[in-house]
Amino acid sequence: MAEDAIKGDIIKVTLSKGEIIAIEATVLSSEASGRITEILISANSELTILNSKGKSMKYSISKEAIVKNLGIEDSIGLYALRLDQDVTFELKGVLVDVISINKAVKKAQFKAVITEIHKNVNIIKAKDENNKIWFVSLEAAEQNISDFTVGDSVYIYGVELSNDLFETDLIIILE
Repeated sequence: MAEDAIKGDIIKVTLSKGEIIAIEATVLSSEASGRITEILISANSELTILNSKGKSMKYSISKEAIVKNLGIEDSIGLYALRLDQDVTFELKGVLVDVISINKAVKKAQFKAVITEIHKNVNIIKAKDENNKIWFVSLEAAEQNISDFTVGDSVYIYGVELSNDLFETDLIIILE
């Protein structure tokens, strides 16, 4: 029904001699997933995730949203959500309708030396104590990439996103 239309729906209006004779609404559904980096629970709740491409995305949550924890509906709803949880959610229009908690992401840290700085993409390349090369994203950090220089010995805290991609929450310069 057209009266149930929400933002993001496709609305088809049929006119006859300048008068509306029918209105049809089609709900657009989509899916997104990522790691929770920010949660706002309020009258207009929002969820920010970091997707698999390392991009931060913010979504509005429907007031009737259902939260599923490992496949089972959670009775405390949005309050079951935690930072660093891996989630998948369904969107109806532009609102999150169902949130599925998959797992929490384990924090990690390592000592490294900065070998390259790519300011245009907010990425630092660093070599750890085992000579492994890491691409370190500062997307979720509240630090400025300009604070670092090639050759800095650093301690990097955050989350390993893949075999060579790390998202940092904090970088401490050691020397």
